[in-house]
Amino acid sequence: MSACGMFRARRALVAACVTVVAATGVVGLRPFDAPAPRALADVGAAGSANSGSANSGSANLEPTDAVDLTEAADVTHDSSDAANAPARGASAIDSTRFEDVRDAVVARSEPVDLSSLSYAEAYRALWLRIQDGTDLLERHRGELSDATAAFELARAELTTAARHQDRADVESVRSGHDLDDAARDLYMAGSTAVGAAFQALSGSPEDVLASIDSVRYVTSAGDSETLDFERATAEAARLKDATAVARDWVEAKRDAVESVQESLTIVRQQVASDRESLNALIATASAGTEVGPDGCATSVPAGTVPDGVDIQYLCRTAVNDAATPQAQLAVQWALIHLGAPYACEGVGRLNDWVFDCSSYVSRAYAEGAGLDTAGADWAPTTRNMLPWGGASLDAYYEVIEPEDLAPGDLVLYDTCTAEEKDEGECDYRHVVMYLGEQAPGMGPLMAHTNACGEVSRVVPFTGTDTANFLGARRVVASKKELKAAGLWEPIDRDGPEVTEFPESSDSSESPESRDVTGIQEIEPGKPEERVF
Repeated sequence: MSACGMFRARRALVAACVTVVAATGVVGLRPFDAPAPRALADVGAAGSANSGSANSGSANLEPTDAVDLTEAADVTHDSSDAANAPARGASAIDSTRFEDVRDAVVARSEPVDLSSLSYAEAYRALWLRIQDGTDLLERHRGELSDATAAFELARAELTTAARHQDRADVESVRSGHDLDDAARDLYMAGSTAVGAAFQALSGSPEDVLASIDSVRYVTSAGDSETLDFERATAEAARLKDATAVARDWVEAKRDAVESVQESLTIVRQQVASDRESLNALIATASAGTEVGPDGCATSVPAGTVPDGVDIQYLCRTAVNDAATPQAQLAVQWALIHLGAPYACEGVGRLNDWVFDCSSYVSRAYAEGAGLDTAGADWAPTTRNMLPWGGASLDAYYEVIEPEDLAPGDLVLYDTCTAEEKDEGECDYRHVVMYLGEQAPGMGPLMAHTNACGEVSRVVPFTGTDTANFLGARRVVASKKELKAAGLWEPIDRDGPEVTEFPESSDSSESPESRDVTGIQEIEPGKPEERVF
């Protein structure tokens, strides 16, 4: 064997010698107290069990694991503050809330059974399911953001662990060369103790114990180089474990990101499917409404009128008892449009088959009776029917007393809490269309739409003796509209002379504003303020 090869073999034997002696308690080595790398912070004694799972040498990062460490300055060079890094990353993704979200995804996997529900009930069930799915999507987006952040942190930790391992490997090689040189110097000096130690280490354990003095000599003569080599070798092994732990951590976080992305995709598909089902259901409502030759609905979507109410009889009774011809037409229109979705937060309130409370009643008079109470791109709100907040009363809405209510009239209610009104945060009220009694002995009914997830429908009348009753309104036509409808007749000038008229601040009480039919003229005009 060449001298060079002999020295390298002896380096290994000296290292083994030091290990054996340390195990037998013969030589007390100095404790190794170098700072732990980041990824090894929580490994402890169990870290050595993973030493075989990591590749030797560098961390062998894949290109996708590259990290711009300038964006993660707190996870780069110094490893002394790294102990908390894995804990921070874990807390961002390992929370039970993410398990709850995934459980919710699984719970939604079964389609909702609509077979036993009425149209109105099915609409609400699907709408609530879509809202739940939308909320779940938002939670998933937050989860994905946290999972991605944890994954990026784990990749930075892996990069740091790999760099420390590379440095430790280099240091181990360098200290090995130093130990080679020390062993060579002892051998060249003719030390018989070194030869005896080498011979003993190639024999049985008894030979080792019999050569304790020789081992003592070797470890004392090459003390510095031996301990440096042992420290560097231990550090390299420990960082190898650290890299393995960091790599496992990266894979766990990668799996978490993929899991969240998969759940997010599933929920998106569920919500899209639910929307398709809801749109198909809505289409059945308008298509399922049947209208008789008299203009009254003969069939409406199930669940949009109370049980026991005959929609055709209700329509005919309300039309017969309506106060004006326009009210008759508005009632018919309102009952034909039962089942239309409520416009949440006013969105879509001017669409063909979507309303909020005020657009429902104003469009009934505009589209059903031909009045200018709403247009293609606007409709009043309850602010224009009461009014409040600086708005003026729209000329179409005449104030009437509760005892004068007739089918087609509008009734307004306060829906704000006392706290909302005190803080000035309530910008809405509620309006319904009064329909009168469906039959003797039955209470009066009303048509309205009033909540997200609901549809326009007929329900028992709330009444005018409630604490939140705000007033009643009758929708009246302008002179121009009455003339266009052939309902305006001039006052008979040959009749008894009228010398006095009741005092009124309303200019519409003038003689010119009256006609023989008793329908009061109101000059046309749109609300001064429209809130959408």
